[in-house]
Amino acid sequence: MGNMSVNKLGGLSLILGPVVSIISFLVRPGGGIVGGNVDPADSAASIGVLLQNSGSAGISFLLLSIGLVVMLFGLSVLVNNLKDGEGLAVGRIGLLFILLATAGWVASLALTLTIAGGSIPAAATQSAGAVYAAGLGINILSSILAAVGFTFVVLGLLASGKYNKNFTLLVLVLQLVTVVTSVMGGNDLSFLQTSSMVAAGVYIVTVTYVANIGRSMLNEG
Repeated sequence: MGNMSVNKLGGLSLILGPVVSIISFLVRPGGGIVGGNVDPADSAASIGVLLQNSGSAGISFLLLSIGLVVMLFGLSVLVNNLKDGEGLAVGRIGLLFILLATAGWVASLALTLTIAGGSIPAAATQSAGAVYAAGLGINILSSILAAVGFTFVVLGLLASGKYNKNFTLLVLVLQLVTVVTSVMGGNDLSFLQTSSMVAAGVYIVTVTYVANIGRSMLNEG
């Protein structure tokens, strides 16, 4: 690891970061595997499942945060590799959006972990609800910023002409769809669960795409 080049480490990060974040996202309380599939707009149900699965919440939220940060490093290396070609400026704008989104997601996870860890007394339902609402608001805004950021990054990759054009175009279209659905979910909480499911599906396709690029970066050295 000490002799690994930045390019190889970036490629490895584009593979490991998304894998860790996806697994952690799926096993988080209320994510479908642990505690069932809970509508994030339903604060009472969401808080309840967090309190019932505090151990799982602590582990999954920590790993999810690590996965997001590792993926961010990989994306920064990928965008920096565009310096000798087209798309660098657009890619850097996108990277800034993703940086802000990652910071927001980590902050949202920290607030949610405060509830799961029992830092708020169980009787203080109003306090727990306020903390959950704050975390949800940060998460919604972060999701919109991430969708915009990934759109710009993929635009930069498309402009560079270095990667599979058809796959890149597919991911670009899907990211544009995510921007729209994320904004809709933020404006109408009854649509939030649907928009979250759309975003999760698009995220899986997107990280498959970047993991493919990460593998190429590993081979390049």
